[in-house]
Amino acid sequence: MTESGVIALVSIGLSAIVSIAVSLISAILGYKINKKKEIFNDKKACLLDALVTLEHVIAKRKFVENGKQIVPDTDIKLSDGQIADKARECIDKLAIYCVNPKIAEIYMDVVVNGNTKPDNYNLFRNLCRKELGLKDINLGSQNAFLVGINTNQKEGFN
Repeated sequence: MTESGVIALVSIGLSAIVSIAVSLISAILGYKINKKKEIFNDKKACLLDALVTLEHVIAKRKFVENGKQIVPDTDIKLSDGQIADKARECIDKLAIYCVNPKIAEIYMDVVVNGNTKPDNYNLFRNLCRKELGLKDINLGSQNAFLVGINTNQKEGFN
């Protein structure tokens, strides 16, 4: 075999090795990008589930008006037990997916301690937004949660 033939074979071999290396790097990067997207989408779904569950907890929370305990009239079809099951599922997912531990803390404060003040709900919503890389929004205490649509409550939450 001539010298030029050897050079041609080495060149072909090196090209094949480079091609395989580029393919491997591309596949690894593609996998990592897809995994990050998958985790982000799971996190987003988890946060949305948590927000909806908090809305159910708040909407069904009994409150006192003029010294009388009021049970809200809501159109929420889930039973208290189903909401509790969903709340447990959400806290597990929040603990797994969220970087900021304050998200799980605020969630538990609402669900377990009954801290359904509008500012607490707004804080939770904005922590969720930050977790997704979004900016805060300021809905104010009066607009934190749509109250009075399915209940008789007129003055926020208690």
